[in-house]
Amino acid sequence: MNISIIIPFYKGNKYINKLLNVIQHNRKNLCLENISSEIIVVNDSPEIPVLIDDDHLLNDVRIINNPYNQGIHQSRVNGLNAAEGKYVLFLDQDDLISNNALLSQMKAIRSYDFVVGNGYKTDSNTRHELYKTIKEQKKCLNLIYYYYYTCPIISPGLVLIKKTAIPEAWKINILKHNGSDDFYLWMLMLSNGAKGTINRDHVYMHMYTGNNTSLDATYMRESTYECVQNLKGLIPKRKLRCILRRADYYAYSNGTIKDKLKYIDVGFFRFLFGKIL
Repeated sequence: MNISIIIPFYKGNKYINKLLNVIQHNRKNLCLENISSEIIVVNDSPEIPVLIDDDHLLNDVRIINNPYNQGIHQSRVNGLNAAEGKYVLFLDQDDLISNNALLSQMKAIRSYDFVVGNGYKTDSNTRHELYKTIKEQKKCLNLIYYYYYTCPIISPGLVLIKKTAIPEAWKINILKHNGSDDFYLWMLMLSNGAKGTINRDHVYMHMYTGNNTSLDATYMRESTYECVQNLKGLIPKRKLRCILRRADYYAYSNGTIKDKLKYIDVGFFRFLFGKIL
């Protein structure tokens, strides 16, 4: 098996078949290149059955039912533990990818541990390119950027990962608060020396549906704090402090002059590293 596509599901029947439709287009393109793939849907709302169209069930969609609601991190790990592919793609149930995304990513990854594609973020009114320049996209490969500026990878759906590059620590230390498990994954991979590359093709569409945990800054702060706790001993304390200060800024700052002064360190690093990297 070449690629395992892992999709955590939580009360997402209004999204799942739309995503599976575009994945099936991708699988047809992969078959033309003799690249095998599998789809694993991890149901994290086991009280609600996953309503998949019959034609998708005939195309070997596997459904794993969590015994109870375990959160997105554990759901991704449960799917990973069942995956047979050499490469892994984590998609959210409300994500969309281009019809040729998987083949494009497979061609781009070559001997690297992961590849970050380009794409768009959209809501009901607007669409914006994620990375307008190569320089901007290459920030995804630079660990310093994660410390001092932000997490440049907006979603795991942008990233095809070699399964063996996923650290054991990420599979064991499960975050209870949703939101930062992907940030935790990138931090661990890059700290462990994983080598990545970029793909300029637009392979991914990040959909703001109103249910994104990343839109809740207070909840994201709790998830980030939990992530940093797990990174202690691996990352220098001063760099972890920068991550925590940024989480506090997003959760509590209301843009006043007083708050700008209170979080002047955050503003300074965001300006500095946003310009020089």
